[in-house]
Amino acid sequence: MAKWIEETGFGWRLRKPVKEDGSIDWDAYSAVQNKGNHDKIGAVWATKGNIRFIAGMLLAELRMPPKFGICHGTRRGCEQEWFEEALPGCEVVGTEIGESATTFPRTVRWDFHDENPEWTGRADFVYSNAFDHSIDPRGALETWRGQLREGGAIFLEFGGGNIPANVSDLDPFGMIPEVIPWLMLKWGGLQVIGHSPLPEGPGTCCFIGRKSVE
Repeated sequence: MAKWIEETGFGWRLRKPVKEDGSIDWDAYSAVQNKGNHDKIGAVWATKGNIRFIAGMLLAELRMPPKFGICHGTRRGCEQEWFEEALPGCEVVGTEIGESATTFPRTVRWDFHDENPEWTGRADFVYSNAFDHSIDPRGALETWRGQLREGGAIFLEFGGGNIPANVSDLDPFGMIPEVIPWLMLKWGGLQVIGHSPLPEGPGTCCFIGRKSVE
């Protein structure tokens, strides 16, 4: 059985399973996430209204019609469906670590911490409302940044419940919203553009970070 340890920093808290040598126990993490996905398969946390709102923000920030986007941690695949409706001509794929992933359209079974060479440097945007499911948030941000083209942007949706006090094995990373721009800058190497409240859901907001043109 994996040993779970906790790390804390200013405004954030992380819970993760480790092996005897102190390295992350990815099998234990995957098992917990897969079970959580199975137990909540009928639930959709994202809303169509928020996705349409974020699509509008995306168009304003990119100043050009996006052609390819990635949504991470999508469970039933609703996010990519709604983005494609709001962004005609844009291909949007989603990742889901649970074994049910392949039963939903536009969804790939994938751990969002892992690099996928097919996506490197291609995405106009990366979106996720599942950052709280990461056991390596720095690594996740680095991976997502690598998936962006130069000038592309990451959109992180934060829910009011994603705070440090609510951390669990299933939701291992909690943070206060005020620290998210710092995480995007210091951990993700992103140019932080800003944030905006979202129209649906208590305490929901979206943070935007751009991959600078080198």
